[in-house]
Amino acid sequence: MKKKLLLFLILLLSTNLFGQDKKTISGFVKDAKNGERLLGVSIFVKEIGNGTLTNDYGFFALTLPKGNYTLVFNYVGYARFEKAVKLETSDVKLDIELKDANLDLQEVIITT
Repeated sequence: MKKKLLLFLILLLSTNLFGQDKKTISGFVKDAKNGERLLGVSIFVKEIGNGTLTNDYGFFALTLPKGNYTLVFNYVGYARFEKAVKLETSDVKLDIELKDANLDLQEVIITT
């Protein structure tokens, strides 16, 4: 009887330690002007030092333990965008629109 109880307690504790409650952040990243989905956008999670990229359809998904996170969206030619996300009881769906970077380049003169 004691062995069964001990085994039950070990199994119960192991599921709590290894079965952290995880949630998913997912969505699409689009161009703010024309709504076109952007592929290869970098999504970086500051708190874990890791992230993902959008696929060919502009879709991304990250599965993380419950908590508060800051997502950083970067794409060449577009302004960097940060979004705070709170994962608690359910998955989070985000649709992000990136704006042009509006880079003003100075004139380049080449002389020979």
